[in-house]
Amino acid sequence: MKLLLTSIFVFITTTFSSLNVVAAAEHGVIEGHVKKIRVRESGNIEVYFSGQHSNPMECMDAYGFVIKNENPSKEIFLSMLLSAQLSGYKISGWATSCLEAYGTSMSVPIVLSITQDN
Repeated sequence: MKLLLTSIFVFITTTFSSLNVVAAAEHGVIEGHVKKIRVRESGNIEVYFSGQHSNPMECMDAYGFVIKNENPSKEIFLSMLLSAQLSGYKISGWATSCLEAYGTSMSVPIVLSITQDN
């Protein structure tokens, strides 16, 4: 009986601790300096950083992110991206999902901001 209770306790503890890890990866900050901007035929905008970002969504591509065509702020985001690229400022975004296309997946941010490096 004691062995059974111990086994159940270990199972429950392991299950709940793994759930916390999954919950922590549901969103997060990505940031970097814009190296390249590509507009696809779908209207999606792919943005590539000069190095890897933190990749909180664990997408396949940790060097960039994508702005979906249907994003109502797409034109504002593109303006911010071009400004950041030309000025050398850092772009950061709040990623909430991955978009799978063209044999890879990239983070999808819903918020962007430009930050001057200190």
